Amino acid sequence: MNKKWAFTFIELLIVIIIIGVLSVLAVPRFKNTFDSLQLRDSAKDIYYLLQYLQASAVAQSKIFCLNIDTEHGRFQAVYWEGEEGFKNLENRFGKVYSVPNGINVTVSPVDKTNICFYPDGNTDKTTITFENKQKDVVSLSVKGTTNEIHFK
Repeated sequence: MNKKWAFTFIELLIVIIIIGVLSVLAVPRFKNTFDSLQLRDSAKDIYYLLQYLQASAVAQSKIFCLNIDTEHGRFQAVYWEGEEGFKNLENRFGKVYSVPNGINVTVSPVDKTNICFYPDGNTDKTTITFENKQKDVVSLSVKGTTNEIHFK
């Protein structure tokens, strides 16, 4: 009895079709998961930047601010240097932070374009909201001496 075990072309084709259908069904879920991760990572980057600015203001007895450009989703950290005015930070926190495309940034109060951190530990009361295409929302609340992060 000499039987050969092999897959026929039809069996291979059926397996390929099943894998293709599963891939088509899984891709949107992976995309949504990726978008949610981008949203949370962007908010966490700004949260850590806010924490750094608040600690630096107290430690260095200077006013530090976060400039916010909601139209382009950009954030820039600066500090007050007396007569010279505001200067950009020169360390790793001095880069311009940009949120990925598809994430909308809003600030409350609406006319707020910067958040200042003062040497006594106080800050301007502000809420920064990040929202992606799937309507996932992350809010950063800056209140007095505490910064809070809320995931909705």
